[in-house]
Amino acid sequence: AERGMSSLSESVAIARQCLPGI
Repeated sequence: AERGMSSLSESVAIARQCLPGI
């Protein structure tokens, strides 16, 4: 579960950098 959350968190961070506002 920790790995999944980490992966999701990283994905969200990248998405935020690409599309600030989410």
